[in-house]
Parts: sequence; C-alpha cells; structure tokens
Amino acid sequence: GVHGRRGEAARMAASRMAELLPRTTVVAAVLDTSLEVPEMGIEDRNAADCLRELEDALREPWLDGLALHRDTARFVYARRPLTAASVRILQLATKGLDVEEVAQLVDTEPCLSRHDSCGVVAFLDWLGYETARSWPLL
Repeated sequence: GVHGRRGEAARMAASRMAELLPRTTVVAAVLDTSLEVPEMGIEDRNAADCLRELEDALREPWLDGLALHRDTARFVYARRPLTAASVRILQLATKGLDVEEVAQLVDTEPCLSRHDSCGVVAFLDWLGYETARSWPLL
C-alpha cells in the first residue's frame, strides 16, 4: 500500500532481503504476508499511480514462481474498482492458480463503487463468461 519513494525503498529492501535469505524463508514469508491494498476509487488522484506501483511490486523478479498470500487478491477485488488495471493486478496476484482456485480466493463482494467497461470485459475474458456468472454480484 505504500507508494512513491517509500514504496520504491520498500520494494528495493524486499528484493535485497530475498537475495540474502534462503529461498524457503522467502517462500514462507510471501505466503504469510498479504499486501495491503487500500480502498480507492477510480477518481482518486493517486489511484492509477498506486495500481502501477502495485503491479510493479508484483512483477519483481524475486517473486517469480511464488504463490502470494491469498488475501492480496481478495483485497484488490474488494477494495479497488473493476478496471482493466485492477484485473491485471488480480492476474498477477493469482498467477499459477486455475480458475476454480481463483474463484475460491475471491469469495468476497467486489468493489462496486465504480467500474469501467474495459475492466468488466478484461475480467470476463480472463475467467470466462460462464465461470464469472457464479461470482458474487457479477
């Protein structure tokens, strides 16, 4: 949830720690720690920057092949408007999982404060139209 210079510093520190610690310790820490995703609407000035920084964080090379804490995907789904950018974040937060596992993770109501048509289409393309019908409020 930290953005700007503090976010950059946090990502650099996490990357450095991942280099220094045994891989098993890194795997355990990632599985045990969810990323905080604050609630934010489409019109909030920092919303796009925060999503870009979250996407950058989830694309860090040291996270390759690691499953993330399951609450990260839940927080994105429940706290961010459904946009194409938030769907990309969901895809990154659930990489390595099949559609049924994703459906179990995102067992909460979506953020419906606002959405855009590109986000809805991206979401339906990702999960498939039949699967999405069974999701809450979709």
